[in-house]
Amino acid sequence: MQIPLLNGIFTDSSPDVRTSYPVNLVPVPKASGVSNEYLRPADGLIAQGTGPGADRGGINWDGVCYRVMGSKLVTVSSTGAVTILGDVGDDGKQVTLDYSFELLGIASNGNLFFWDPATSVLTQNVDPDLGVVLDVVWVDGYWMTTDGEFLVVTELTNPLDVNPLKYGSSEVDPDPVVAVLKLRNEIYALNRHTIEVFDNVGGDFFPFGRIDGAQIEKGCVGTHACCNFIESIAFLGGGMNEAPGIYLGGNASAIKISTQEVDEILALFTEAQLSLCKLEARNDRTHLHLYVHLPDRTLVYDASASEATKQQIWFTLTSTLEGFSRYRAQNWVWCHDKWLVADPLSATVGYATDTIGSHWGQDVRWEFGTLMAYNGSKGAVVHELELAALTGAITYEQLAAGSAEFTTPGTYSWTAPAWLGSATVVCVGGGGGSILSVTDNGQDTSFGTLLTAGGGTCGGTLGGVGGAGTPLGATVFGGDGGNGADRTDSDNPGGGGGAGGYSGNGGNGGNDLVAFTAGTGGAAAGGAKFSGGGGVGILGEGASGAASGQGGSGGTNANPGGNTAGVYGGGAEGRPYSSKFSTARGGGGGGGLRWSVLTLAGGATYPVVVGAGGGSGNFSGRGGAVRVSWPGKNLPRIFTSYSLDGQTWSQEQAISIGGPGDRSKRLVWRRQGFMRNFRMQRFRGDSAAHVTFLRIEAQIEALAY
Repeated sequence: MQIPLLNGIFTDSSPDVRTSYPVNLVPVPKASGVSNEYLRPADGLIAQGTGPGADRGGINWDGVCYRVMGSKLVTVSSTGAVTILGDVGDDGKQVTLDYSFELLGIASNGNLFFWDPATSVLTQNVDPDLGVVLDVVWVDGYWMTTDGEFLVVTELTNPLDVNPLKYGSSEVDPDPVVAVLKLRNEIYALNRHTIEVFDNVGGDFFPFGRIDGAQIEKGCVGTHACCNFIESIAFLGGGMNEAPGIYLGGNASAIKISTQEVDEILALFTEAQLSLCKLEARNDRTHLHLYVHLPDRTLVYDASASEATKQQIWFTLTSTLEGFSRYRAQNWVWCHDKWLVADPLSATVGYATDTIGSHWGQDVRWEFGTLMAYNGSKGAVVHELELAALTGAITYEQLAAGSAEFTTPGTYSWTAPAWLGSATVVCVGGGGGSILSVTDNGQDTSFGTLLTAGGGTCGGTLGGVGGAGTPLGATVFGGDGGNGADRTDSDNPGGGGGAGGYSGNGGNGGNDLVAFTAGTGGAAAGGAKFSGGGGVGILGEGASGAASGQGGSGGTNANPGGNTAGVYGGGAEGRPYSSKFSTARGGGGGGGLRWSVLTLAGGATYPVVVGAGGGSGNFSGRGGAVRVSWPGKNLPRIFTSYSLDGQTWSQEQAISIGGPGDRSKRLVWRRQGFMRNFRMQRFRGDSAAHVTFLRIEAQIEALAY
């Protein structure tokens, strides 16, 4: 028996039969010889850079990707470099961008701005007759805005000038105007319960006239809950005294494309929540996708697949491994020969790709279900289920453990693998020197802005202070460097402090009066008089240093009398009195250590700074280090379970999808239980299993009762 896989069935506490749409899987209506349709993984998201804030809107104008991120208008290059152009305010809502021949218009924070690339000047329209700007569109040389009551146009010769005698209105129904769109050079004024259409008729006053008979008796819930889509206006809304749905409007009529299941999902949210949703269109390959961005997921309608299959094709996008959460990509912009996207919840920018399924380096779930299998009110035994699939798309790199080490002081950059979502990062600060100048302080070591280990300070009359760093807490671990010992007099120096450990502090240096101390929690020991502090290793916590200048966790020992502190982060031994130096000094402080398992954006580049030890030549602290490491993964698995009532599900059974390049792996489950009347099946996994599903085949033995 072949079972369709474009959507499935489930039930809830109501007596209704619900539809389960594929999650993070895209239905494709294409004959393959195996089936007439298949499910492919939804595009993954690869980070390229960061901007000044969360994404609020984007557009391609003259081959340049413009975005508003936080309060800033920016451009995004093909490599993800973000350039700030100016400030447009930030009310936390989406913005509208449109362009004329010379200017880019931005409706943001209730105001109207213009960017002129010829002069690189951002200008705000401050004419008091403009009023509050909810939305903007450019048409026939005019910039048209709405404040919710009127339609306002700027002067043809000056976009910064507004004549209050040229106000227009959408008055067929007293509902407020929420948005303005342009379709076939006609203006659609989207009100809450109606949509009116205007054309340029000229004249001395408001130059646009209402087109009688073109009104649509349904409206839109919010400014950005609408967009142009397949030569129509797609919008989320409805008519007076109607529950919200999703429609395609044009030619004085509206066609509902939301199904009962989509309407059930919309009913989970208040109108205030829906008014902040965003609709956007994406024409990609054979797909004509309408994205409906909701607070906890994105629903996607495929017009071309719906036409091919003669049924409404929807699927769901979400950025989580459990349940539903907000989809972490919006404002799709085709630019630089790829789909550029940005994260609505962070400052990340990047692009979409079909080579992976993770979102910004984090694995996400996928799931799909089946329709009811029915045996005429009789029982059946399910001997075997097989998913015909294209496997083997994962790579060895995605499964193997890896690491990167930076052990020479300097500035570097590290790019996370596209599929990577987290890594363990260890930072060790530079040890302090013992000459008593600014350059004698050990330098901080850092991994981006996420983790910092402080350098130890230099020794003078008093010993240097051990380095600290990012505050310790629930997710940041480590220890501070040990303090260098004071000199006891002008003839007798102090020992250097040991580098910090993974769960304890470095030992303090000693002198004639005070003994050095051992390290704790994998830290290095401090040095006695005439000895620098020990260094700390970067491969994880090991034994703490106990003897004078002994390294911790695999770090090297200091070389007493040899003017050499331990690697990494050991504090310098105090400079002694000699014929060259008129007075002794205290020892340098040891470098701090910080480590954490950091959440990273796959594909993003992070700056790495390795702090140098303080001083130069003799009596110098040792430099710090950074290590980034990530564990290997098991082969991804696929899980299946079944339900006999659509609400309670059997225990899941899992199988491996095979290794890299294993394109012929069969996905088969045997001994799959029974059915008494009808049965539904569901399958799930995560984006590590990057698989296309062609067909479900079941071997079922019908029973006579």
